[in-house]
Amino acid sequence: MSGKAYDMAMETFFTALDHGDAAAARSVFSPEALAADPLLDETLEDLLDLYTGPLEMNERLSVGVDDATMSYGKFRVIQDSVRFLRAGGTSYWCDFKMTSADDWNADAVGVSCVRFYTIDAYCSLQAGLWEREEDDGLGLSLYEGPDVDGEIRIVDRTPLIWTETATLDTQEVLAFLEGGNVAYDAFVARFGPPAATWHGWKAYYALPSEDDQPRYLDLAVNEATHDIYVASIRSELEWLEYIWSESGGDDGE
Repeated sequence: MSGKAYDMAMETFFTALDHGDAAAARSVFSPEALAADPLLDETLEDLLDLYTGPLEMNERLSVGVDDATMSYGKFRVIQDSVRFLRAGGTSYWCDFKMTSADDWNADAVGVSCVRFYTIDAYCSLQAGLWEREEDDGLGLSLYEGPDVDGEIRIVDRTPLIWTETATLDTQEVLAFLEGGNVAYDAFVARFGPPAATWHGWKAYYALPSEDDQPRYLDLAVNEATHDIYVASIRSELEWLEYIWSESGGDDGE
């Protein structure tokens, strides 16, 4: 039941954004969140000005909190997820948190926190170029910057700071890895530096497009040994297939 309430709250919120309806968007927030965020209405107007709409895609990327607590017959359910959104051809990221039930605090029931990010804001946050200030986790926040200096590409719904490098040939990559050349430094020496990295253990290269859709090579690198252990192919919006893994099996992804 709580999952249904969470989905309905999201649907109400994003439908309201699509229609420019601030009152409907505001209605999903809990009394506690409304009381804690005196700038919520102002931020909501800024969000409506920014948001392009209509919503075309809303997919969960990760679960931040999915917690159910029961004690002495009382019950609390908190759900939180990071979402990838595509609206009007524009990509956004959103952290959407809700308390679906709380027998200790009725004012907490409802959406407690929405953090909304533009592509520049989320990309620079993921790249460690800025840190979000700690807050009480209540209300609505809109992050539009800082602007990223350079090109941003989305690989499997993750925004990456992209440096143009050579487009690799999949078969050459496969032959190299199957020949036992798993050291990441050896791969870079052979094919050149990656176009993007992520948290030190992912490296990305461009591959030839298919059906006018960009494709990317994703190398997963062991942080301790600096060896490549999985090579996958991804598009802008999804994982497509693995092409090699150190185990030799099909469990690379």
